[in-house]
This record gives sequence, structure tokens and C-alpha cells, in this order.
Amino acid sequence: IREKGKQFGAFYFIRVDVAEDLIAAAREAAPEARIIFHAPDLYSLRENRAAGLSGDPAEKRTAEKTRARETAIMRASDHVVLVSPAEVPHVKDIVSIDKISVFPALYSSIVPNPPGYRERQNLFFIGGFAHTPNVGAVKWFVDEIWPAIHAALPEAEFHIIGAEAPEDIVKLGERPGVSFVGYVPDLAPVLATYRLSVVPLLYGAGIKGKLGTAIGAGVPSVVTTIAAEGMNVVDGAHALVRDEPALFAEAAIRLYQDENLWERIARGGRALVEDNFGDAANQASFLRLLDRAGVLPLDLYVKYCQDVSSSRFPGLDPEQVVDVSIIIPVHIQWNLTKACLSSGTSAICAASRS
Repeated sequence: IREKGKQFGAFYFIRVDVAEDLIAAAREAAPEARIIFHAPDLYSLRENRAAGLSGDPAEKRTAEKTRARETAIMRASDHVVLVSPAEVPHVKDIVSIDKISVFPALYSSIVPNPPGYRERQNLFFIGGFAHTPNVGAVKWFVDEIWPAIHAALPEAEFHIIGAEAPEDIVKLGERPGVSFVGYVPDLAPVLATYRLSVVPLLYGAGIKGKLGTAIGAGVPSVVTTIAAEGMNVVDGAHALVRDEPALFAEAAIRLYQDENLWERIARGGRALVEDNFGDAANQASFLRLLDRAGVLPLDLYVKYCQDVSSSRFPGLDPEQVVDVSIIIPVHIQWNLTKACLSSGTSAICAASRS
């Protein structure tokens, strides 16, 4: 960065430790460049929630130190990117709201025509166990929730999928109805066989790739509020959200047995992933944050708007108040007018080029 940094007008740093290592060099090499800091999740929020569950003063002190590190980097940056709208209230006292963007930065593929209810069986959890919230989630599920599910669904099994599992997670596979699977190199054929996903996270932050992966593959999920946080999940439409062990078990049993409910939740979940975490959604979100950060190249934005597929304007309720609608046609420049129609904010871009 010291050698080549002067060539750049913007730096995009992901993770607080990366920013700590590089931000000074970037400022030195390119004082006028914009610096964007992207937090994959708020580490201090996750650590503080863990400390609240454990009551461990040492964990609380660690969370406070992490909060201080994040605060320093956010204030030293020109723009801050969070992956979840639920994290904004925890940051707006550090930097002004106009310096914050939300960009999920999660890509989850949509499986076309996934197998239906009757072609599937068993429940599963997926997650890397180097991430400590996953360890606590699986232990809680097996200890507090699974016995009730197993009693009601004796033919069903619960499978634990994920790499780097500690020995106490592996040993959970010895419990009745529980199977430890471990690392799976190719998830697609595996996800096509399961009827239900569970995401019983007790603490965490950011957004949950494991949930996007499951519902994008057509597997309905029962999740905790923490697992659903920041994902735009509506209980009963995209997943079933429960926090109490008995209610979580009841929801899982019902969703496992009710084919109509299963099909409805499966469709809703896949639509959620497509609308929020597919290619088009990620491109649009990324362009919005670059625009807010003041680093969006105009040519890139106009090209994106020109390439957007045609779509009808949404029908409005007669009683809905519309503040303003503006269309700026450009004489004998259909490509620019099309960009205006494709994106309201691109009207300014097109007008500036007319």
C-alpha cells in the first residue's frame, strides 16, 4: 500500500484487524482517498452477548476492549459498512448515520426445483465449530430441545454438520437419534435430502450464512431470534422463530409433520433469499453503499442501470401518499432514458451526461 497506494481513490478494508494493520499506510500513501471499513459483524456485540450469558467478567472485559478497537477504526474511516440493520443502533453513537451503510454481503444460491417434502427426512445443523456460538447452539439444542423432538419423531435423526468440531460436540453423536457428520465437502447433494434445518443460536451478531444456505436450498428452518436477526425473516412466512426450548421443539415437530406448512415456508424462504441475498440484490446493495460512501464511478452506475431487466412500476394504493416522482427523458439518447427508468436515483446520473 505504501508503494502503490497513491494510485487509488478508495480503500475497502474488511475486518477490524485488517483495518488496524493498513489504515495508517493508506492515509499516508493517499491522503485524499476515501477509506471504507466493513465489519463482517460487530465482534464486540457478539462478545458482549456471550458475556451476558456466561456472566464471566473476563469475557465482559474482552468485549469492552473490542468495542474500543472498533470505535477507533470507525472514527478513523470515512464510511462504515455493517451487514445487518440490527447493528446500526449499536454504532450510531460512534459515527453519524450518514456515514453508515448496510450491505449484507451474503451470497446464498437458490436451488431451482429442489426436492419436495416427501423426498426428504431428518433434521440438521450446519456450521463451522471454530466459531464458538455454533458450539453453544448445538449443545443447547441436543440437551434442551432434541429429547422432546426425538420422543415425538422417533424415526427422525438429528445430524451435526461442520468442520473443526471439539470432542464434546463429536460425542453428542452418541446421544439417541443424534449423528455427528462433521465436514462435508459438497453440501448440495446433502441439503437435498434433509427435511428440516435448525439454527438454535443463543448469541451472535451479523447475519447467518447457515440460514441463507439452508432456505436457499429449499429446506425450511426453525430458528432463534438471534439467528433470524438482520435477515428480514418474518415468523411464519420465511421460517419459524422460537426462543424457548419447549416452543422450539413444538415448532420443529409441527413443521416436520405438516406438509402444507412445510411447502409454504420452503417457498417463502427461497423467495427471501432471492430478494435479499441473490446476485441482483447484492449488486444493488453494493452500488448503494459505494454511492453513499462517495466512491461510486459514474460509468459503473449508469452501465448497471442500463443492464437492469425491464420491470413494471409497482401498483400503488390510491390512498398512498407519493412525495415526488421524476422522470428525465434525454433527447435521442434512449440508453440514458432507460437508465433513468430503471433506477430513480440514476436520473441524476443520466441528466448530468445529457
